[in-house]
Amino acid sequence: MLTARSTILILAAVFLLIVGVFYAVSASVYLLGISLLALLFIEYAIFAVRYRRTADRIEVNRVLLQSGRVVPAVWAGTKFTVRVTITSHGSARLPYVLLEDRPPEAYTTSDNARTLDLRPGVPEVVEYELQSQGPGILRFEGVQVRVSDLMGFFYHRFFLREPVEYLVLPPLTDGEGKHRGIKRFNSLPPPGVHRLRRAGSGSELLDLRDYRAGDPPKMIAWKASARRDKLIVKELENDVPVRCVLFLDASNGARIGPPENSPLVRMADVAAGVAQAAAADRDIVGLTVFDDEAAEVTQPARTRIHMIRMLRKLAEAAGRLPDPGPTDPDLLARYAHPVAQHLYPELIARSVNSRPLGLFWIPIADSRWFLLVLALLFAPALLFRSEGIEIVAQAVTTLGEPSWSPFRKLLLAIGIVAFPLILAGLIWFLHGVRGFLAPRSVRTSKRKQLGALFATMDSDTPAAVERYLADDSFFGARATRFLTEHRVRLPLILHDANGQYRFRSEAKVAVLANALTRAVGRARDNELYVIFADLTEVADSLEPLIKAAKVARARHNRVLVIIPWPADVPVEPSLEPEKPGVKLGSLVRSVLVARQQRGFKAVRSALAKSGASVVRFEDGDPVQLVLDRLDRIRGVRVRR
Repeated sequence: MLTARSTILILAAVFLLIVGVFYAVSASVYLLGISLLALLFIEYAIFAVRYRRTADRIEVNRVLLQSGRVVPAVWAGTKFTVRVTITSHGSARLPYVLLEDRPPEAYTTSDNARTLDLRPGVPEVVEYELQSQGPGILRFEGVQVRVSDLMGFFYHRFFLREPVEYLVLPPLTDGEGKHRGIKRFNSLPPPGVHRLRRAGSGSELLDLRDYRAGDPPKMIAWKASARRDKLIVKELENDVPVRCVLFLDASNGARIGPPENSPLVRMADVAAGVAQAAAADRDIVGLTVFDDEAAEVTQPARTRIHMIRMLRKLAEAAGRLPDPGPTDPDLLARYAHPVAQHLYPELIARSVNSRPLGLFWIPIADSRWFLLVLALLFAPALLFRSEGIEIVAQAVTTLGEPSWSPFRKLLLAIGIVAFPLILAGLIWFLHGVRGFLAPRSVRTSKRKQLGALFATMDSDTPAAVERYLADDSFFGARATRFLTEHRVRLPLILHDANGQYRFRSEAKVAVLANALTRAVGRARDNELYVIFADLTEVADSLEPLIKAAKVARARHNRVLVIIPWPADVPVEPSLEPEKPGVKLGSLVRSVLVARQQRGFKAVRSALAKSGASVVRFEDGDPVQLVLDRLDRIRGVRVRR
């Protein structure tokens, strides 16, 4: 492609040629114009040969480094280095190349572009730093390459696609800091070989401590309490670890929010902390990730490989994007077209993805105006009769016109026939030419290019391009999938025209209840089921979950529900009276806040009847809360 410098130089050379030929000022003027054009031609020939012999022979290799080591995944909250190695296997040298890596949605701490001289067989490296605040998925699409000659006359841009995804695992937590201070540690083998000297439900005394609310009365040491004049509780050695199963809500409603601070990301972060702290106590931890359709179960275990697998599952769940559902196809085209231009420039170029003029013409047969045009075309056939012409001539004569001659009657007949035809042609032309006007022409152009791109990616037939142009639902589904694959977030409309929450899902309650019932059926001892779910919007549809919780309690298990709470919503309703003249935005926010508070109270009231405990993230440290519940289960263990 020509740069602005070469365009100006070409215009100057043409001007010198015209002056030298037609005005014959001097032969040097003519020679100067010829020399400039020759310089441009030679430079273009060299640039084209180098580009064609090298562009399709460039290899991209990407690795992530943390603490100087290559890692397959990174930890959230820590900086890591992205190292991109570009190697040319062509036979020509590219003297000026600008490489720019396309980073994912993360915080860039250094420059991700580099200018270099790309030589055959010599690897070039681009390094920059990123930092992700929460668990999820990092997707790298590839490297954008801009090639130019040293004089800056010509350049070409292309994209080296090398799509790869990396997991951002939840951060490692200090399990030691989550233990109670009275717990003792040693280097004993795992349970089953020797006793594990930790507080539990064994038969030998481990330690004494002060009574805390919630401790079972049977664990009170009455003699020690009488000597100290306060309640003292016995702690026994642990002989069998406690099972803990985590249920993570990955439905659409939990995915809404900032990429690194959505409810799903926060719940996955806390679930990872709970799993690591429980595993540090040698408890057995399992994970169930559920959404509106199905549940993915990871069986409880306590090995290091199992813990890494759980962290990967949590990262994959946190990386899910919300499904916007049926969306305006024009909005999808506005988001998808820039992505396609950046990542697939060779498939969007006019040379392979053209837009003929006939594409913009709107066929009248597809609209209701076609019936009017047909009526106008057949109207002359009804009037082209001698009786009709005579009736029209007599009507005109009664208005004061003289009698009509045969020639004038012929002209009248021609006018009767021509007028409907001219009117039909005018309607047909005005209806069709609207396709060349904005914004319809822009919409058609984008949809055609995207339709051709989608058909190429899916190896579809050319008929699919026409369907993408005509079928909004078909185009919307494919464009949404295209944006989701490239991890592009779309604007979401949370409430419909009636004020109802669009992402309310009653199906996830049934999926959660079935998963909880299956976990209870596989239980071997008293277990703890921790549910991380946003249930405030479905507080009136919790019957399946209430029944499942009752089944769990009937088998001496505990159910704990932890609900994510928006940061800008107060925990308790405000007691201050509303000020007069409240704006509409404040009124809407107060209604949403009241709905959130009422929903939480309804969930807590409904699940409390089944014996389940319901808390918020803001009610304390969720990790420590779960560990305390595990300690209580150790004290009231019931053998089956």
